[in-house]
Order: sequence, then C-alpha cells, then structure tokens
Amino acid sequence: QELKSSRPALCAKQLSGRLAMLRALQTCRPGPAVRMWSCRRFPRCLAAAAQAAVVGIDARATAEQTMAKLAASDTRSCAADDRLASWQAQWDEKKLGWHMAEINPVLANNFKELFHQDISGQRILFPLCGKTIDMAFLARSGYRVVGVDGVEAAIYEFAAEQSSTGIPSHLDLPEGVDGARFKGYTVVPSSPEGQQPGVTPQPVTLIKGDFLSIGKKDAESLVPFNAAFDRGSLVAVRPADRFQYMTTLSHLIAPGGKVLLQVFEHDPFEDGRLGPPFEVTEAQLRELCAGKFDVRPLSRRDALDDIPYMREVGVTYFTECVYLLQRLAPAV
Repeated sequence: QELKSSRPALCAKQLSGRLAMLRALQTCRPGPAVRMWSCRRFPRCLAAAAQAAVVGIDARATAEQTMAKLAASDTRSCAADDRLASWQAQWDEKKLGWHMAEINPVLANNFKELFHQDISGQRILFPLCGKTIDMAFLARSGYRVVGVDGVEAAIYEFAAEQSSTGIPSHLDLPEGVDGARFKGYTVVPSSPEGQQPGVTPQPVTLIKGDFLSIGKKDAESLVPFNAAFDRGSLVAVRPADRFQYMTTLSHLIAPGGKVLLQVFEHDPFEDGRLGPPFEVTEAQLRELCAGKFDVRPLSRRDALDDIPYMREVGVTYFTECVYLLQRLAPAV
C-alpha cells in the first residue's frame, strides 16, 4: 500500500507482478538480490521498498531513504560488477588479443614525452593494466609502477611471467583507500640477463578493483601521479563510461602530470558492433578532456595489419592515434 500510494504512476498490472517479487524477497537476505534487481531489471523505487520490506520496516520515509542510498552506492557497485564480469569472461576464455608479448612501441617511441630526464624512482600509473610487460620493463629500469585491473587473474599471471617467485605478495593499501573495493599486491620483477648495472628493479604495485570506481578520496590516498600510460584502456571501456574514466584519471594525475594515450579510429564491425576497441576521435577526446587535460596529438598511422582480428570483423580502416595529455590545474 505504501508503494502504491507513493508511486501512483505505476499501473495496477505492474504493481501486481512486481509486488509478487517483493514478497519473494522477504525470505532472502537484503543485499545481493536487491542490488542485482536494482541495477538490471528491478526499478530502483521497488528495490528500495524491497530493501525496507526485508528488514521488516514498511514506512514510506524509510523506503525513500533506502532508495537514495541505493542510487548513491548500489548502482555504482552493480555497474562495477557488470563491467568486471565482462572482462573476467575474456580472461576465463583466454581472449587476450590486446596483450602484447613485447614492449609496446608507443611507449618505447614516446617515453621521453612522459619523462624528459631519465630519473629512476619516478612513479607511473597503468590504468586497466592487465599483465602488460611494459610494467616489468619500467620497473626493471628503476621506475615505480602502479597498475590497476579488475581481474585478479591478470595480477597472478603477471607475477607468474615476470617475477622469480611466480606469485604476488599481498600489500596493505593506504588507509584512505576503500579496502572493501580494492586489494593490493606487489610483484618484484626478476632481473633478466643484461640488466643495466647499478639499477635495482623496483616492486610493481598492483591494485585489484574497478578503475572507474576509484573516488577522489581513494586517489588522494594513493598520491596523484606525474605520469600514466593508457595503452588502449580508454578504447576498451564502454562509450557510456568514458566520462567517468576520464574523471577518475584526472583525480589520479597531479597538475602538470602527463598521460601517454593510445586510441584508435575505425569504422563499425561488419555485424554492426562498434567495439571493443571502440573508436575515439580527436574531437571526442577533446570533449572528454575539457577542463581536465590539455590535448596534444603526437602521431597517426595505419595499424590495420597489426591486428588480424580487425580484418576478420570487417573493419576497412584502423588508425592508431597517439596523444599526450597534460593535467590542467583545477579551477579555483
């Protein structure tokens, strides 16, 4: 009755079917089921009422308060769950077409754009890092690398391939980082033959969690970085998540800090899909970066022959575009 009086726009037929789900929820624990329905197919107002019903409270005010909390937190956690589930499926099925066995040429050719002086100990961020060998390469050169990925298998495979122990060590993250959403690991890359004398490999810090869920407080606790390498991460996230991705990145980069960014321009797949990788044009990038980053194009090249998969899905052109972003000082 509370629900019907507070949401008169819902027709009787809708209420009948959905209230049946509410009754079923009364025998369930409040959290997971309610969160699932709230973000996938259960209207938020009903999810809020369900949450209140499960804990035995039927007052309208309580239902409204619960709805507000769901909008602020459960929607975010469910969106993160959906994002991570899609990437987890890629790892489970070993569909790792984006992984490179060699150092990314974009990093090798543009490294001096990030660091004009080769000073060991500088920090660099890898968003959506996977198990890229680029992190081990920089750590072996004395740089302090921090990677973020939502799939734990990526962290364990990186350790298996790049460290002498073969497994990552657990690491306590700074106090301000939400430990319920993020876990820390460290991996010390093994020293290959021909290691540069006098350079000690630095530990790679790996954070398991949804990159897009890193809030401003989390970012401040991690201490903003002076450099980052986006090796095709922006083109991997859904277009609807791009603004949040760029907002998170801006929280993690200190004013004046630089981001080496690799994106692609291409036509739709033969079956109508747009990606991944999703196209990001210069105009779209400038719109995303407005007020956050200065954008400077570095290079463009035809990369269609680099990735056979792109021809297989019917793409007729595939252009690699490299940019240097520089963090603007926040407006006062």
